[in-house]
Amino acid sequence: YADARAVVAGNAALLGKPPFGFEITGAEFHKTLTPDPALVPIILEMVRRARAGDTYASIAAWLDSEGIPPVQQREGETKGKTYPKWHRQSVLNVLRSPALKGRRLDKDGRTVLRHEGIISAQEWRALQSELDRRPSKRGPVSSETAMLTGVIVCGLCGGPMYRHTS
Repeated sequence: YADARAVVAGNAALLGKPPFGFEITGAEFHKTLTPDPALVPIILEMVRRARAGDTYASIAAWLDSEGIPPVQQREGETKGKTYPKWHRQSVLNVLRSPALKGRRLDKDGRTVLRHEGIISAQEWRALQSELDRRPSKRGPVSSETAMLTGVIVCGLCGGPMYRHTS
């Protein structure tokens, strides 16, 4: 397995799973990523909405209303948690992905694979700039942790329940 990974890495080919909006193409040790034609319009609309100031939650609600399966539930993906609905963090992960501009990075931030992107590098930088301007948290911040944090979940979607102070 280690030898196969070394050959793939030496060929500057794909190692791992494809990010949302992409599919794997190419021969065994020369695989790369190409945009999934069915998801390109969805991603472009996500980018447009984010640049227009829509919240991550509203983009998630739009994706759910369109019947787009969440990142964790793509066809053939069985490991890890699965969620029946999109969450704000899943939307943010897609919008922050350098794969949108045609780059796959390693854990140190170095480019390990160049491939066809969905948006240009300039558009990606503008999107990141817009996302960076947003506040990281909204509403009152409390240093006091809610009593049942991490214990109760939503009966409909399985997501964590939150305390909203008013």
